[in-house]
Amino acid sequence: MRSFHHAEFPADRLRAEREETISVCVPAREEAATIAAIVAPLVALREAGVIDQVVVADGDSHDGTGAIAAALGADVLNPSELLPEFGPALGKGDAMWRSLSVLTGDLVCFVDADSEDFGAHFALGLLGPLVCEPGVQFVKGFYRRPFKANGGPPEPTGGGRTVP
Repeated sequence: MRSFHHAEFPADRLRAEREETISVCVPAREEAATIAAIVAPLVALREAGVIDQVVVADGDSHDGTGAIAAALGADVLNPSELLPEFGPALGKGDAMWRSLSVLTGDLVCFVDADSEDFGAHFALGLLGPLVCEPGVQFVKGFYRRPFKANGGPPEPTGGGRTVP
């Protein structure tokens, strides 16, 4: 097991070292409150030539999640319309694997749609080891996510590792 810090992988480094195309997918449902803060930095990375595709897999949101993401420049799709022969999409896992049918990147990165205080460093930290570290084939993020139990103060949670 190896661990890396997102600061090792600034956007300029990924842009300079990448040889593969990169897609970032955001599975989302009813995330209007946070989707703009997730999509905007990803679209900025696309415009800067760091990644190639930003897709929001919007699972029938009624709160405008898809419209917000589309207005910011993300491609928005409905997971239930992908591979319909398998029936309706049933949650985040279905949204993720079905999105693979339209993601064009050699490398695929998934990020959560409900992260608070999201920044480009989330995607850069996940993609960096894949782009810049020989032999790395899978990356799982580790970060501190505030957990609010019964309205109390946030508690740190999270875990993960980079697997060669």
